[in-house]
Amino acid sequence: MNKATVIVVIIFCTYGTLAYLAFGDSESQIVFELLPKDTFVKALTALNVMVLMATYPLTIFPANDVLEGVTIRRCMKSEDRGLKYWLINLSRLLVCLSAAYCGLNLKNVLDKFLGVLGAVGCAPLALIIPTLCHLVTVAETKAQKVEDLFLVGISIAVMICCVTETFSNL
Repeated sequence: MNKATVIVVIIFCTYGTLAYLAFGDSESQIVFELLPKDTFVKALTALNVMVLMATYPLTIFPANDVLEGVTIRRCMKSEDRGLKYWLINLSRLLVCLSAAYCGLNLKNVLDKFLGVLGAVGCAPLALIIPTLCHLVTVAETKAQKVEDLFLVGISIAVMICCVTETFSNL
């Protein structure tokens, strides 16, 4: 491992440890609920909501693009631009409504839902896929390949532990 990897691991471990020492093993998973209820925190919460509303189109665009590519662009052979425009907007509306529906109906178990989603979706994206890309494209020596396979194994174990822990807390 190089120095940059060790530094990043130390930073993440330090951040996690300090957050645990500051907030402990509290019931609330939402950090804003743990802070005092003064004007500054309320303003900070309002700014956070505005940031989430402003960045939602950026985060949902890839899902909309894939959905439109599979359904509308592939299935629609005609070149009726007006119909295609309305179908694309309808699919985007349905994606937004389904996200709002899930948010409202899963509000009591949202932390569990996000935990499973993060374990299943984000762990491979952040840990497994980059390591496999390094293994296929860059790793030349046997030691590098063994290290990459070791990291993939650890990443899969972390993903399984996170999913198991999330389901055991239900």
